[in-house]
Amino acid sequence: MPAAPHSPWTLEGREPYGEADTRAKLIDPRLYSAQWTEEHIRREETAGGIEVIEGEARRQSKGRVDYTLRIKVSASAQAVALAYIEAKSETKDPKEGLQQGIDYSAASKRFNVPFVFATNGHAFIEYDHFTGQVSMVKPMGEFPTPEALRPVPLPPLQTQRRIAARLREQFEHHQQLKSALSTQLAALDKLPGAYLREAFGSL
Repeated sequence: MPAAPHSPWTLEGREPYGEADTRAKLIDPRLYSAQWTEEHIRREETAGGIEVIEGEARRQSKGRVDYTLRIKVSASAQAVALAYIEAKSETKDPKEGLQQGIDYSAASKRFNVPFVFATNGHAFIEYDHFTGQVSMVKPMGEFPTPEALRPVPLPPLQTQRRIAARLREQFEHHQQLKSALSTQLAALDKLPGAYLREAFGSL
């Protein structure tokens, strides 16, 4: 059985899939296995933002992204884009489409899409916009679920302010303790050595 380049997987005695078949026969089933449903998935969406030309709003021509993965952060909220996926045919290196996906993300930065994936249906690689880090190549069986990518919801603004105030109080208390300890240590340094030996010699 012929082996696909860049990987340990085989083609199971068949001809390699092109990009369309890779998406339909390899990527889609693996996304479903990772609990992504059709409600989460949008295919071949334009990644460019909106620009105004002569008073008319037009979408910038920045190409198309193969998949956009979306979730609702709350039951009443609209779905938000969490990730782009750039797909390549199964014989290509899964890393090949990553920069293209990152470029799409940069073109649509107003949408704040935090993750970019590239895959050939067998393996994937991930770019995290927040950290700027690129993952190792991983098998598609390890593709993250919606819950794994779901952003942590922030508490209400008033709660955030109370937390920040409490943290400031604790920091100030810590600084006071640190200052008091430094004063005590400085005082100990001024004591004669003989007195210290007498006071702590039995320890």
